[in-house]
Amino acid sequence: MTSQKSVLTMKYNLEWLFKNIKTELDAVKFFQENKIIPANKKCRRKHDMVCAETILKDPIIIGGENKTVEIDEMYYSKRKYNGKRIAGTMGLRRNLQRNKGILAEKKCPNCENVCRIDYNKLAFRCDRSVVTRGKRKRRCNFFVSCFKGTWFGNAKLDIETNLKFVFLFLQKAFSFEFVSFELKLNNHTIVDWSSFCREVLISWGLRRSRKIGGPGLTVEIDESKFGKRKYNVGRVIEGQWVFGGICRKTRDLFFVPVQDRSAETLLAIIRQYIAEGTTVISDCWKAYNCLEKEGYKHLTVNHSVNFVDPVTGAHTNTIERTWRGTKALVPKYGRRKGHFVGYLAVAYFKLAITDPAKRLHHFLLAAADLYPPTP
Repeated sequence: MTSQKSVLTMKYNLEWLFKNIKTELDAVKFFQENKIIPANKKCRRKHDMVCAETILKDPIIIGGENKTVEIDEMYYSKRKYNGKRIAGTMGLRRNLQRNKGILAEKKCPNCENVCRIDYNKLAFRCDRSVVTRGKRKRRCNFFVSCFKGTWFGNAKLDIETNLKFVFLFLQKAFSFEFVSFELKLNNHTIVDWSSFCREVLISWGLRRSRKIGGPGLTVEIDESKFGKRKYNVGRVIEGQWVFGGICRKTRDLFFVPVQDRSAETLLAIIRQYIAEGTTVISDCWKAYNCLEKEGYKHLTVNHSVNFVDPVTGAHTNTIERTWRGTKALVPKYGRRKGHFVGYLAVAYFKLAITDPAKRLHHFLLAAADLYPPTP
């Protein structure tokens, strides 16, 4: 076998490797002679310790001028006795504590002692010794799950599967077939957890609801129907009218399902969601004719003639484009009327948080607000 110096100078010569290393035993001997692994490996634990000591004694300096180095920390997971993997238990717990998803600490209700955290069972446990009436010492042994009362509490799905489902649910293309294949869940479980996720997003949307616009800002409003027939051909579909608006500058928006498009219904929503003094642009629907009297500057565009008013330059292209993106996120089939608010909440969440990598973080924050951990 060649020396370590000559091997390093060869820079991974494939012809030499194929010629000299033909079996697994040859590869082991090669690594042992070049001190890459111990020559006499007795057990896996000792081998890992030797490798760790070698890395710490002989560190490799990376980077330099005009070089970029990415750093991060990682917690290697371990397995339970039943073989199920706990993925990143320490890092997951700390992340949930940081985002107020679970409690950072808990006091024992019996002895007021600060409980320790059992990382294997993800629970708070009190180990304080207490004295009984017979003056005998015994352990308090108070025990409660870290996830009691939270989004993860009383859930039959384990934490890893729960987070995977939420991540897939928040993606643009969410299908029952793919989730069932990927997570090995039945349709009833997928339906239930989809409803749970919509409930969290409805609460998130209600907390974000505020008046948009203001003096010097422009808000486009329009109404659209979800679930109409294409070319008036096919079976009759009972659609749902939705009234919405979007601010051009801030991109703040709102969606409200409505039963009709009467002036009383739409004006009540406009007063609730649009600040006075806003420049409101709409089509020529008769329900908007009294906006000037309500303290708004009103501009209209006649879509039967043109899409941009040639005199004022008013248009509703922004809200029309928003409708197109929203309808792409709302299910076209298997839609239930009672869940339509949830469908809009999911679409609103995805439109507001465009980066898919950040949606899970914001969802966990919303779930922590809806299901706050109780001390």
